[in-house]
Amino acid sequence: MGTRCLTYVFDEECNPIVCVYRQFDGYPEGHGEDLKSILLGIPIVNGIPAESRNRLLFNGMSELAALLVYGLKDQYPRGNIYLVPPTWPPEDQGQDYIWVVTGEVGESATVYYTCVYDDDEWHHWFGPRVDPSWCNKLYI
Repeated sequence: MGTRCLTYVFDEECNPIVCVYRQFDGYPEGHGEDLKSILLGIPIVNGIPAESRNRLLFNGMSELAALLVYGLKDQYPRGNIYLVPPTWPPEDQGQDYIWVVTGEVGESATVYYTCVYDDDEWHHWFGPRVDPSWCNKLYI
């Protein structure tokens, strides 16, 4: 049986943009490392400046969400990665982990996760440290 996870990307107003369901390897050493390889250190901007032609940037959280889905599907073109409705609190998909991606213009993405069966705490994975209670919706 796989280690399932859900990954939510939230916009600046704390609304879920997308929810990615991963059927296996949803734990930090699997999915967490994949998230790092796609998101780590890439700044979020509001508008792509002309002088940044060869620089990787996310033009807001919506583009970050789209490129995250693209990056995961690029690694796993058949199966394993699916989109599900981004309802919050999460619906039961048999997930073991829930991942949350947030971000602000001028910084890179911040990623937190929680293990559904082990604890109710949010663990910082990477990115700028933000109090995970920044959004009262994150209490599950």
